[in-house]
Amino acid sequence: MANSIESPFDVHQPDVPASGPDVSLLAKRAGVICAAVTFVLAMILDAHAAESLDTKEIKNSLGMKLVYIPPGKFTMGSPETEPGREEQETPHEVELTKGFYLGAYEVTVGQFKQFVADTKFQTDGEHDGKGGWGVNEAGSIEVKGKYTWKSPGFKQSDDHPVVLVSWSDAKAFCRWLSDKEKKEYRLPTEAQWEYACRAGTQTAYTFGNDPQPLQVFANIGDRPAGNPKDGYHQAAPVGRFKPNAFGLYDMHGNVWEWCEDRYVANSYRPEKQTDPSGPTSGNARVQRGGGWSSAASRCRSAARIGRDLVAYRGSYQGFRVALVQAAAGAPRESGAAREKRAGGRVAYMLLVNGAVTDAVVKTA
Repeated sequence: MANSIESPFDVHQPDVPASGPDVSLLAKRAGVICAAVTFVLAMILDAHAAESLDTKEIKNSLGMKLVYIPPGKFTMGSPETEPGREEQETPHEVELTKGFYLGAYEVTVGQFKQFVADTKFQTDGEHDGKGGWGVNEAGSIEVKGKYTWKSPGFKQSDDHPVVLVSWSDAKAFCRWLSDKEKKEYRLPTEAQWEYACRAGTQTAYTFGNDPQPLQVFANIGDRPAGNPKDGYHQAAPVGRFKPNAFGLYDMHGNVWEWCEDRYVANSYRPEKQTDPSGPTSGNARVQRGGGWSSAASRCRSAARIGRDLVAYRGSYQGFRVALVQAAAGAPRESGAAREKRAGGRVAYMLLVNGAVTDAVVKTA
């Protein structure tokens, strides 16, 4: 907020008696206290104002589009009747008490290039010389040292999702971006990821239970020698398919996405959880969403797998980032919107012998 005090609300104080002991002193004290309380309440209301969004999307210094995901409750996991489900998908209620931003797209090759150019970073696959799982000339997936994020075995542009990155590589990118922008970027938690993927739905996919429409919403199940219905043999440039209701692209398919949480099979508990962050031990990390080589059942909203955080790198896995510094709110409102909204908020305080005994923010 600005350095000058601009209160979007009126501070009402009781009438000062026309006569009585030391009226001037009381008035002076009241003036000082009013100014102080006005400043404090202005900050409080400014924070509350951030909860009321005018801008649902922002762009950062890399040109990443991030979408605000509001707080809410949902059932995480899948019902026993869902085709393709696994036993580990125990349904349970989850409440996310804070909103957050999530990348509208998976992190791209072009964005990862900026990170590497700035830091001279080497991915785990480059550093140990073992590469990862890529696509050979015969169209098979194999593991070799020559397959890295620069050369996954298929052509890619700067708009393709970066692949063959480990969980630790993704975390290094998040740390760099956090330092660069002085904000907190990280991978989404598994709960945040599924909540964002579902976008208010409880079906197997964000568009329903029937996997047939997946070719419109997702790049899945493709092999280089095949004839894919979705038009892509391997990874597709981000944003080529329909988004979900939150405006997030490729939550089903294209590339598996790393999450912040450790992975332990059957670790879900049936009890309600609030802002869960996963198990406290384990080397594997969660991946969600499925990839271009995955069957439809692996791309369901509740589907989950775990892979080694360093050693596993594949041409069908990537990540997207979450911005959590603004989790308690969202983008600042425009001045006109804030002024309009503030008309319904009033700060009341009672002054007794020059002291504030009560300060309450009410919505008219």
